Amino acid sequence: MGTYIAQILIGRSHCNHGGINPSHRIYFYVNGRAALMLFQDYSEYAPPEALKTTWIIPPENELKSALLMIAVHVVKDPEILELAKSFYPDILSDYVEIHERFRTSELEELYEKCNQIKGWPKLVISNFEGQFLLRQLPILEDYDMELEVCVSIYSRYCPWGELITKGSLHFPVERDPGG
Repeated sequence: MGTYIAQILIGRSHCNHGGINPSHRIYFYVNGRAALMLFQDYSEYAPPEALKTTWIIPPENELKSALLMIAVHVVKDPEILELAKSFYPDILSDYVEIHERFRTSELEELYEKCNQIKGWPKLVISNFEGQFLLRQLPILEDYDMELEVCVSIYSRYCPWGELITKGSLHFPVERDPGG
């Protein structure tokens, strides 16, 4: 069994409350290879916890691969779908080894097309303990989307019988002047 090291909630923000009304979520999973697991959250069209697809991804572009997965399965951008299917007709399968089915140049072309999408859903990215996605976050500045990024400020765990604590639960809270 591997470990989930980050997640992305995908949906819409509420105009009065912020936050997110999620329609989908992606878990970043690591074991021998990195994987993305996309779930569709409850709606009138699907039962809760419905696993939509799993992608085994290249180790250097985890966040770009997640954005491509969202473009294909959630946004369903016609241009990206057509291009992806021209490279690999079974892109909509429930299990795809992206790093084996696409050439690096094909993935780069798809990643670039993702950057051109207008009207992305809102994303809330949670990076758990460690630096997994933090080094890749700056690419999101170029995307047309609402976005929240959550990072770990405190963790307490017991990996080999010794309790380890990092961070603090005591920190100043800034009140939103508008709320």
